[in-house]
Amino acid sequence: MMDEFEYIFGPHCVEAALKAKKRKIDELYILQGNRSFREIRNNALKRKIKINTITKEQLFKLTNTRKHQGIAAKVTQLPFMELGEIFNIGFSDKPFLLILDSIEDPRNLGSIARSALCLGVDAIIIPKDRSAWPTPSASKASAGALEYIPIICETNITRTIEELKSKGYWIAGLAAEGDDQIKNTNISAPIALVTGSEGKGIRPLVRDKCDFLMKIHQQGPVSSLNAGVASAIAIYECVQKIKE
Repeated sequence: MMDEFEYIFGPHCVEAALKAKKRKIDELYILQGNRSFREIRNNALKRKIKINTITKEQLFKLTNTRKHQGIAAKVTQLPFMELGEIFNIGFSDKPFLLILDSIEDPRNLGSIARSALCLGVDAIIIPKDRSAWPTPSASKASAGALEYIPIICETNITRTIEELKSKGYWIAGLAAEGDDQIKNTNISAPIALVTGSEGKGIRPLVRDKCDFLMKIHQQGPVSSLNAGVASAIAIYECVQKIKE
């Protein structure tokens, strides 16, 4: 089967793809007159990746955005990890997974992946349908984090949760109607944190599978945080609890 290629863009994303080596990189494209990206150029040359110098309009046509920051790469699509693999990988003695339910904005996926990688999440699970995928725009928003953190795509999230439970994982849902604040909740690993979309939150069927629901303490006239910020806060709070 032939490889399917896409064009990622932005220096952080391209550099991460080169270093992580999860994708096949076919060609590199750099804006004419741009003498930056020395490390990226050297890395590409060492790996015998073709480097093309192109115009601003050509770079726009490849990436379909003006926010390419002068660099792009033709790469294979980001590979997914199989759920079964996580049970055989020695993440740590305190595994921490993140399940994203109905996060449909690629920029939110990228933002969440960046926070997840920085704060210590071992892998992210996304549903096959009604979900943002690790597209080039998501990769750009993640500043390269999607190149490193394992992504698992599952057809049925409720069944996935049941499988995680059978392996000893606690399932914690982040919801406005949560029983208590995260800081007051007893949390231990292995654990999977479930977060939902800004408008609807976690879907009822998924919420019903959670062992417990918890919430972020909020104050002020604005009643909700966006999905990326809420996920980052919840991940941080959970990590602190797990380390106790």
